[in-house]
Amino acid sequence: MKRFLAWLTSLLLVALTIPAAIAYLDRDERFRFVNRPWSELVGRPKDEIVGEPLRPVIGPRAYAAITEPLARTRHGVTSNLEYVFSDRRGERVVTANTLIPQIGADGEVLGCFVLTRDVTVEKETERRIF
Repeated sequence: MKRFLAWLTSLLLVALTIPAAIAYLDRDERFRFVNRPWSELVGRPKDEIVGEPLRPVIGPRAYAAITEPLARTRHGVTSNLEYVFSDRRGERVVTANTLIPQIGADGEVLGCFVLTRDVTVEKETERRIF
């Protein structure tokens, strides 16, 4: 049990400190986990996000963009999408998002992991080069 707790602590430390934005949604689309980069990305503290439904947290425009990929994820398929929005300072932000289903032992989708990377700089570089 002690080794398991040490492993679990290490895993949590990685999830909390990795520079990628990570969230977990349960099957009812409620946030069960967000790390600091994810809360910073949406401009809200973690304690205002965890336990809340997806749509009110990300807003109707972002929810509309994620609806189809989320539906595929509910069917057990990993989905990717790019999303562009203006942050609280009015600056353009481009994100690359991967939705990964969590599938239980019985094959049922229990929820999904959301990995979000800010790719604004890469997209600006591509725009300038091409």
